[in-house]
Amino acid sequence: MKRIRYQDPYNSHKVWEVSHLKGGYYLKQFISGRQWSRGRKVSKKFLEMIGVLSMPIVSINEH
Repeated sequence: MKRIRYQDPYNSHKVWEVSHLKGGYYLKQFISGRQWSRGRKVSKKFLEMIGVLSMPIVSINEH
């Protein structure tokens, strides 16, 4: 599993986490270090459409 965290350019308190698993991509939102709602299964096309993949990378974790 690979987790990449992206910093939201419009809100410095918000971080998006994209987890890449065998079945697809999962998107989570963190505000001030706390997870905000459940993760959502999404496609790479959706991530590109909302602009998450073009945001600055905060950290990369591989397990």
